[in-house]
Amino acid sequence: MDNELNEKIKNEKEKCANLLDKTDEEIETKWLELAEKNNLNLEVDMDNKICLGLLRVWFGGMLAAKKQGNAEETKTSGSLVKRGFGIIVAVEDVRDWEANKRDTLQGEYMRNRDEAFNAGKFANVETLDDGSIKITQIKDNEITERIKDSNFIVPSSVMEIDGNTIVPLDVNKTNAWDGSVNTKYGKPRAENDFQRNIYFIGEVGDSGIRKWTIKAKNEIAKDWNAEPFRFVNLMGIWNTDNDRMYPVSNSDGTTTLTMTVYNDEMETPQDVAGLEIQDLLVEHIGVVPLHALEHTHNQKKNAAFDERLIVTDGNVTNIILKPNVTGNRVLFIQDLDADYSYEDGNFASTPCWLPPHLNVDFGLGSHVVILGRTSQSKNKDTGELRQVSINTLGILVLDKRGSAVEYVDSGEDDEDWWD
Repeated sequence: MDNELNEKIKNEKEKCANLLDKTDEEIETKWLELAEKNNLNLEVDMDNKICLGLLRVWFGGMLAAKKQGNAEETKTSGSLVKRGFGIIVAVEDVRDWEANKRDTLQGEYMRNRDEAFNAGKFANVETLDDGSIKITQIKDNEITERIKDSNFIVPSSVMEIDGNTIVPLDVNKTNAWDGSVNTKYGKPRAENDFQRNIYFIGEVGDSGIRKWTIKAKNEIAKDWNAEPFRFVNLMGIWNTDNDRMYPVSNSDGTTTLTMTVYNDEMETPQDVAGLEIQDLLVEHIGVVPLHALEHTHNQKKNAAFDERLIVTDGNVTNIILKPNVTGNRVLFIQDLDADYSYEDGNFASTPCWLPPHLNVDFGLGSHVVILGRTSQSKNKDTGELRQVSINTLGILVLDKRGSAVEYVDSGEDDEDWWD
């Protein structure tokens, strides 16, 4: 082996041992185990480099598990931060709610700026001749003016509309969750408010297996990368009263994401005997056959948002990977065992809209489980309801066939969905 490479491997093995509180012999045993499992020849430089890469992956999982264990040891028994064990089954696309609110405010400003100003929705920002900055707003039905010097830094949420400078303001006098006084009333809104819902089936302590909604915000919402359909340990604040989990960011720099540990990467994995993923989906969400989608949609369309999640399955009959204006792609699935009425001429396949974060690594004919929410729009010309489609949040591939090739030959496309 090349001397430089040999020295590099030796140094990294020593670092592994020190940081994981293991002996050199234990690390060497793991090294040989990785080489054997992956059919690597340690007489070959390239195979040694591959083995080093595998050691780094193993180390990352072990270090995260160690940090998680240390974090748990430092918590009091009554701490809200606990470890949940289970699987992530569906992930919504991240949304910036403040960006949506700015878009709404811009529309209101363009329609009737005086009305929006009098409602306290924004403050006017004006640079005076001497360089000072004048800020004018309505608060508690009274007009307020302030003069700031030229060094004043305008909030990052500032907007420029028709040559005018405005800052969006918080108009809520009380907090929605408990009715308490909102101390941010009349103050500038944040530039961003990233949020993402993730759906998790698992257990925390002895709470029993159930479906949880993980409410991620800001950086954790933007950076969410925990893999679905792998048994995983997640640290967070779990509220058993409403089946919610709130990710945590600790003062030492660790977060729910950095403390995430996959069961299959642990030296002593948690027993998952009897926990079949498909069974968990059936028990805690419920499976809807494709032919019953419209009936289920009508039943659930007025239900709480989290309760509208459905599971169905089918074979992929078409894939359109070219994103539409919202960044979504579409695949079509159908039940190949079901009869089809040629006389009725109904759609044979169900469209499933795919947000940008969902990966498509399968091809035509693959058998997939789809998790998402149903939707149904109307044809704007005729007023007739269109076919029910699915806004997809998760895909479990049961039988992978082919690769992700863009199939557009079924005659069922997405063009009439945007008229």
